[in-house]
Amino acid sequence: MATKKNSSNAPETPGIDDNEEKFLKDPQWVEKALKKATVIELNKYEEELANLLIELAFKNSESNPSLLGHSLAAAFDLFVAAEYYKKITSKGWLYCPTSSPLLIYPFTNTCTRCILNGEFHFHKANKPGSGTIGGITRKLLGVFLARLFERSGRSLTVLRGAEPIDLVVWDNQNDIVLMAEAKAAPLTTLALAVPCEIQTALNDDGEVINLSHGPLDNSSLEKSEFHLLIPQPEGEKWRLELISLGVRPSKQTDFWSYSQIQRVFSQDEQMFGRYFQFWQRAFAAYSRGEWIRGAAPDSVYWLTNACGQPVPRPVSWPTRNSGEGFESVSDGKSSMGMDRTDDIKKGIYQVLKLGASAKPKSKVTIKTALLSNIHAVRHYDTYLKDLQDIVWTQTSNKAVSKVGQLPPEQDLYNLFDGIISFTEIYARDNWIAENFKF
Repeated sequence: MATKKNSSNAPETPGIDDNEEKFLKDPQWVEKALKKATVIELNKYEEELANLLIELAFKNSESNPSLLGHSLAAAFDLFVAAEYYKKITSKGWLYCPTSSPLLIYPFTNTCTRCILNGEFHFHKANKPGSGTIGGITRKLLGVFLARLFERSGRSLTVLRGAEPIDLVVWDNQNDIVLMAEAKAAPLTTLALAVPCEIQTALNDDGEVINLSHGPLDNSSLEKSEFHLLIPQPEGEKWRLELISLGVRPSKQTDFWSYSQIQRVFSQDEQMFGRYFQFWQRAFAAYSRGEWIRGAAPDSVYWLTNACGQPVPRPVSWPTRNSGEGFESVSDGKSSMGMDRTDDIKKGIYQVLKLGASAKPKSKVTIKTALLSNIHAVRHYDTYLKDLQDIVWTQTSNKAVSKVGQLPPEQDLYNLFDGIISFTEIYARDNWIAENFKF
């Protein structure tokens, strides 16, 4: 969503810019916005991978239905990863000489292999910028919802919204429209790796030495055999399972990652369960936030977004460019799901603004919700709990302080008809409660 910029020292208005504000004042803006909403177009690779991952999530939770939400969230992370992998370049690789040498393409600022043994080696992550992540996850979240509705036999259409709406869920049979503010991001993204030879160099004395950890370009992308790195528990420790994605073809590479992830997860029926075991442990470590209390967390915690600064911090860990403080393994700007505080605050405002501009005026029934892949694990109580049950109305009577002072027929509206994610749903509306039970 846009942020309205003011020329003076006046505070910024989150979420709505001048053009959108003018648009919202149009009495017919809801109908016009719905006409501008578009179908989320998929190619066969995206559709096939989405269908596979959703089926694997359901299968993974057959013996324990309470795991379905987490299984869907883990599947969504894989779906997002396929999109991230489309942007692999020769730059951004880390050479890890430990054991069998690897070139690693990490998504948090540390060596994926060595961190599982408690060793921090800083390397800049390959995560896209927050603006790019938002665009990717909004589309893919809409794709997942559309597949889930279709799978459950619900006649609901998911559309890419026109500003100021992120996603639209349209119930044509009941003339109901859900306007959703989407705030989504993966918990973790599996690193990629390419086996390589031992790398050497000359020291100051002209002697050949083996290189230690450090950045190294991969100049042979079209000849490299890529591998997913999936951490697997081994007693009290972790080991890495390398899953081959094969060699990326020189032509039609855009959806190579989709087709290869589909291949490896469909060929091995146990693969998703092994991946989910890691994902669930990482989610639990993120949820506990042990690093905040100074405790050493489960090592897979450092593969999650917004995991913070290393604990304990190595002497060699770099300072920030400003020279003030230290770099993080992953900072709060990349928090997973809807757990980024700025996103929560902007989302609250956007839902209220959409509701106030649409609910009292629209000819169709309007629902409003925050939508994500994962709920605000750390920040729900601080930012959302006190607001989740708010209802509002509009009246010109400034003396009203009790509901009984309003006319009997006065309409009341929920601030949130729903706060929706795969991992947790809070619904104040029967339509949302019924349709988002997967």
